[in-house]
Amino acid sequence: MKKKEATTLTPTSASHRIVAAMFDLAILIMLSLIFLIPSIAVYVNSLLEPNPWTTSATYIVAILSGGLIALVILLYDVVLPLYWKGQTLGMRFFKMKYVRDEGGEANLASLLVSSIVALSLALLTFGLYFLVELFAIAGSDHHRSFADTVSRVYVVDTED
Repeated sequence: MKKKEATTLTPTSASHRIVAAMFDLAILIMLSLIFLIPSIAVYVNSLLEPNPWTTSATYIVAILSGGLIALVILLYDVVLPLYWKGQTLGMRFFKMKYVRDEGGEANLASLLVSSIVALSLALLTFGLYFLVELFAIAGSDHHRSFADTVSRVYVVDTED
């Protein structure tokens, strides 16, 4: 029965999916900029008063800010869809959601795998991953990204 449910759902269009992803990315960039404010302040201070202590503080605050930003991204990509039944803010706004290959709502494991894969590849490729995924979503039959394929989820349109 669950397999039948999965086959009746049709994946969302590539353009719809890309616009929602760009919406989510814009929100994450704005949140990241907020969390970068302390790091920028410490960096400016180290330029104005160069010494080993301010230089060390710059590195420490940058690492902490980066870790906090990674945590915010994971929360946005995992906890929010768990709470909103497979939707991020962008997906909710554009009326789409994650579903598993087998049917049913996306679970913690699939959302966590998707988020970790996407975040890791984005960091390793210095953001080039997002451009590659744009072409993957536009060119694949079911408009899936690499992270979707690995985590075994689809993005489908919702009725509400």
